[in-house]
Amino acid sequence: MVDWAIDNYEGVGMRGIKRYHWNGDESAWGAAVLYTDHAAEIARLRAELQKAAAAALANMSLACQKEREADALRAEVEENEKAINVWRGRTQRAEAEADALRVDAERYRWLRDRSGSSLTPAEMQPAAWIEGPGNQFVESDWLTGERADHVIDEAMAADA
Repeated sequence: MVDWAIDNYEGVGMRGIKRYHWNGDESAWGAAVLYTDHAAEIARLRAELQKAAAAALANMSLACQKEREADALRAEVEENEKAINVWRGRTQRAEAEADALRVDAERYRWLRDRSGSSLTPAEMQPAAWIEGPGNQFVESDWLTGERADHVIDEAMAADA
């Protein structure tokens, strides 16, 4: 006895399997196949599907691993950006301090090296005493701090 199974009518699927018409004649476009050929094709397709599923799981596992690695790298980049910002702030503060020290150094060099001075004799004194009523000294005005910076800066500008 011959076992029959019906395939699709377009003749698609089940490669390499002999096809038959309903009358038993073999035909490339037949709608029937032997049951044993059909069962063998089902087994082959199941094995192919299991192989594809295993490959998909392996690829999914690899994708998850790569995503975890990417997350770790993103976290590392974020930490590095924080460190860069800390160092950027320190650098900016150091540059500001260096600029302030440079101005102070220029003042010192100007005082040390000047050949002619725009400072008045009173400004060259370390202090100017202010005389009050009755020839009493009531206040002193020392050439220090911001006042000294201001006077020196004005004299440097006048020399330039």
